Amino acid sequence: MWTDARGYATVRLPAGAGTLEPPFEYELRDLDPQSSARVTAELKNGQFTIATDEPHVKVGWRIRGRCPAGQSESDNGSSPADQRRV
Repeated sequence: MWTDARGYATVRLPAGAGTLEPPFEYELRDLDPQSSARVTAELKNGQFTIATDEPHVKVGWRIRGRCPAGQSESDNGSSPADQRRV
């Protein structure tokens, strides 16, 4: 994901990612050039916003959250209490 000229980017989860519930754990890694990436808007409706200190920075991301209650084990291969990574 690349940030724009202001250093912001909206990350949209892949369509097949399914639903995640809080608590969320974000992992951001600035790849090119070096900068400081942070979450500026929490996950809502399948997307969240990140910002960097510099514009046009490539950022790798990963988010973890809980699987929704009632989701069957066959949906993701784990129990509903397990975490899911995207």
